[in-house]
Amino acid sequence: MDETRLHQEKCLARRRARVRRAAVSPQTYAEASERLRAHLLTWLDQQRAEAVAGFWPLGGEVDLRPLLRDWHDRRRTALLPRVVGPDQPLRFHRWTPTTRLDRSALGVEEPTMTAPEHLPEVVLVPFLAVDRLGYRLGYGGGFYDRTLAALHRVPAVGVGFDTQRVDAVPRGHHDLPLTHLATESGIVTFNRNDPI
Repeated sequence: MDETRLHQEKCLARRRARVRRAAVSPQTYAEASERLRAHLLTWLDQQRAEAVAGFWPLGGEVDLRPLLRDWHDRRRTALLPRVVGPDQPLRFHRWTPTTRLDRSALGVEEPTMTAPEHLPEVVLVPFLAVDRLGYRLGYGGGFYDRTLAALHRVPAVGVGFDTQRVDAVPRGHHDLPLTHLATESGIVTFNRNDPI
């Protein structure tokens, strides 16, 4: 598929995914978020993870702030991503309830540059849609694809709702699959050897 057609297909898929996500009622969102958080905490404990990178919610994304607080309260390392540049992988900085956040040019809350930088053992990844092979549809900046390529041995867990699951998302050769998916139904493991 040529780049122009791929771009058009991704734009259309993003519009559809935003509509689906916006249709989730506040009550369903709250209930699903609580179940998802419980699944994730159990799974992270099983992985014996110490440093976990989450994300601050943007729009209708899953709100991981309670999970980050839980992780911090367990005396483990909670991290948030920071955008370095348009063609660079994300960098991860330590987050605590007292960490000062800046609003990036993309509208995302991220730690200030003075927050200690740290490599994650698990990366929790937002998405607009995810397919049965673990390919995600993001917002189009490519930040997580570059980051996952740089952290190729680190588990990448897509975090979202069941309603965001689709049969297939448009993808190119730079798009990388997730290793796992966390929704309100539980944790799914993907096979990274599936062909594109």
